[in-house]
Amino acid sequence: TFGWAFRISYLQKGQQQRSLLLLLLAVIAGIAAYFFRNGSEYRLLVMMIAAVVVFDKNWQYICFSLLVSAVFVSIRLDDILLVQGSVLQQLAEVLKILVPLIVFAMSLFFFKHIYFTNLEQLQNTNKELSVAQEQKNRLLNTVAHDLRSPVNNISGICHIMLSDKEFTPAQKELVQL
Repeated sequence: TFGWAFRISYLQKGQQQRSLLLLLLAVIAGIAAYFFRNGSEYRLLVMMIAAVVVFDKNWQYICFSLLVSAVFVSIRLDDILLVQGSVLQQLAEVLKILVPLIVFAMSLFFFKHIYFTNLEQLQNTNKELSVAQEQKNRLLNTVAHDLRSPVNNISGICHIMLSDKEFTPAQKELVQL
């Protein structure tokens, strides 16, 4: 599956399949974490980071994060329920896990928002810079053309005057300056 994900990213084809692939990997990781109880549920948190990149729409990321958080808490719930104490203490233990997960997901969402806002601003600035560069080039071409035309006329007249045999050497010297 990771080879498939790499192929999708490399070829830039099948971008819609990335979401399905991540969901499939999350299901596999959740099942493995539930049955093996070896701490592999923390892979789900890594998948939340990948989800920031994979999901194009915000609602997809939010739904995925909530699903992953629920699976993570339910896996960790067995360990929490082993703790002797009242229901309030057990609820406090659940909240100790759930609240940081929610803050983590919101932080990732916030950073994604900042990244794309800055990216859009950079793209707009590049467009403005491109327009300004085009205007500058157009102005310089116009100025160069307007300067070149009179100078070419004067140069042509000077060459004609230099080829005239009636000019004295002193007059030719003045025209050559």
